[in-house]
Amino acid sequence: MSKQRLSYLDSVQFVKGVWSKRAKALQKAGIETVIDLLRYYPRKWLDRSNIKRFAELREGEKVSAIGRVVSFGVLRGRRKVFEVLLSDGEAYLTLTWFHGIQYIQKKFKRDDVLAVSGTVSSFNGPQLIHPDFEFLEEGDDVRDLIHSGRIIPLYSSSTELKRFSFDSRGFRRVMKAAIESCADSIIDYLPTRIIVENNLLPLQEALRKIHFPDSMEELRAARERLVFDELFLLELTLALGKANIIRRRKNHSYAPPSSLLADYYHILPFELTSAQNKALAKIIEDMQRPYPMHRLLMGEVGSGKTAVALGAMLYAIENGCQAAIMAPTGLLAEQHYTSIREYAEKLNINTVLLTGSITEKRRLELYERISDGSVGIIVGTHALISEPVQYKNLALAIVDEQHKFGVNQRIEFRRKGKNCDLLVMTATPIPRSLALTAYGDLDLTIITELPPGRVPIRTAWRTDSSRQKIYHFIRSECREKKQVFIVYPLVEDSEKLDLKSAVSS
Repeated sequence: MSKQRLSYLDSVQFVKGVWSKRAKALQKAGIETVIDLLRYYPRKWLDRSNIKRFAELREGEKVSAIGRVVSFGVLRGRRKVFEVLLSDGEAYLTLTWFHGIQYIQKKFKRDDVLAVSGTVSSFNGPQLIHPDFEFLEEGDDVRDLIHSGRIIPLYSSSTELKRFSFDSRGFRRVMKAAIESCADSIIDYLPTRIIVENNLLPLQEALRKIHFPDSMEELRAARERLVFDELFLLELTLALGKANIIRRRKNHSYAPPSSLLADYYHILPFELTSAQNKALAKIIEDMQRPYPMHRLLMGEVGSGKTAVALGAMLYAIENGCQAAIMAPTGLLAEQHYTSIREYAEKLNINTVLLTGSITEKRRLELYERISDGSVGIIVGTHALISEPVQYKNLALAIVDEQHKFGVNQRIEFRRKGKNCDLLVMTATPIPRSLALTAYGDLDLTIITELPPGRVPIRTAWRTDSSRQKIYHFIRSECREKKQVFIVYPLVEDSEKLDLKSAVSS
């Protein structure tokens, strides 16, 4: 009888062993098609490929073995025990179950050949308690086993999936059926040249070996191919997104910088560093292009990213446009507002703060001022991208602490200005190669130096046992007229989070 052939795009319900109710359980977990099932990768693997003779078994070892059923039955004493006695022709091995006896005792008959795996214990000879096992036919290849005698996959599950027997054992059964029925129909989307140049497995082979490798080397090669695919497709998506951005055209244009930026440099109580000047020049160059800027500005705390961002905002304003900066928290938004307003007021630029904590009356007033263009700089939190906020001519959107926001929030912010320029900032140190990978749709600028006189920040980790030493350090710092602040992850205790709060401490 020929095996069932499936397309990898067929519904998962057509896989052998999966009927409609089981398919619905898989679909709720996001596994709708055969390829979804094949891409439900194991969470880890157990190496049970070391098959031993019974005489070689040692207590405490995790082993796999093969033998023939000699006898089986329920032993009655203080508690019922079900035992199966196996022979490999030279010695004996006992399989023992204390639970599920009514179910398990119906599975065996004399002369069944079993492949078993478990941890060896000793009681009147070697035994395995509640082992994994598989029935073998004469001439079966050990490599065809899926529960023992090989490297076996373990899968993540849930209470709902386990209701339909989708534990690791259940997943192995349907995964084997899926691979046998459709793996040959999977089309490799990578060009042969890329596969050969990077010494990668073909996709069909990688999907087969990620679930049922014959060796750890095969598993490594399968993982390498599938990880390569994820990174390759991510970079391809980012590249296409960047190409799409370049095809767009902005609704505004920029003249060369004039008096407002010059006045900003004049009122600053310090000179921008060389790195800050280079960063601002690059941003202004981007803003002058006909397509939207998409740039990541990276620099550690104290490197002066906000000063650079304010220069970019002023450049947008002197060209008759609005600029907005979005921070992840109300506290950080207020800090930005305080520092930005200090200079903006001296330049006669109206600046407002929009967060979720302001009163309804004040919020409605700000909505009107933002929409009629009487405000040049808007500082806020997620409230900046809420539906009621309508900008008159937002040309520059700045996102601070970029990693705290999702891609969709970035897109929504940019849409508020109809393809406006986007500048995202982060103080999180990201290796350049990783930044180009994770944020491949963004051009990258790094501020590599701190302003003169800036004291380096030293971070130290202390446990609760050092509390008295910490208090001593705080007292000595305060005696020298320095400042100390303590930050807690919570204000009040939470039932959901096991974290210390300011109130309880």
